[in-house]
Amino acid sequence: MITKLKQIRWELAILLGIAALLAWGTALERQQQRIAEHMIRLHVVANSDKREDQAVKLLVRDAVLETAAPCLESAGSAQDARVQLEAILPRLCSVANETLRENGFSDTATVSLGRELFSTRHYEGFSLPGGYYNSLRVTIGAGEGHNWWCVVYPQLCMSAVSEQKAVAVMGGMDQEDAEVLTGEYEFRFRTLELFEDLLGFFRSRQP
Repeated sequence: MITKLKQIRWELAILLGIAALLAWGTALERQQQRIAEHMIRLHVVANSDKREDQAVKLLVRDAVLETAAPCLESAGSAQDARVQLEAILPRLCSVANETLRENGFSDTATVSLGRELFSTRHYEGFSLPGGYYNSLRVTIGAGEGHNWWCVVYPQLCMSAVSEQKAVAVMGGMDQEDAEVLTGEYEFRFRTLELFEDLLGFFRSRQP
């Protein structure tokens, strides 16, 4: 009888632990979604991992950012930034391909807006939790090289480390979410990744 009671207690403890983990994971997932609502990521994919392809990738990145800067600076929200970026997509594509031609490359670049799954990323002065984000994607040639990832709205990657929290708040995030970006939250981000993996496992087993 005592052994059975111990077993029941252990089972209850495990169930309570799972429930607590699910509650915390759900809260982290909602926070990531709140952050994603106020953000547009930049994803530049090189043709290959050859040194010259990686080098021109950065030149294309710079040209696209420079062209997009005026509409990003005047945007009042991520939705506004997305609308303005959609309007200049042909221009961004043209600039990307002009940069390739000027540097002697015959590859073709494509530029698009969509949603992508990003892993947890750590940048100078801030980190971003993994999850789905709206993204401005620039793909050069076969798109089989290493990526360059960052944020075009709000312009966190182009801001000084000391200004990043203020830039995040100006982009529409509240103070709590801005603290998450610029604080030490690696354990929290890793927990969110594990939670997403767990959800994906159970979803894949559903009929």
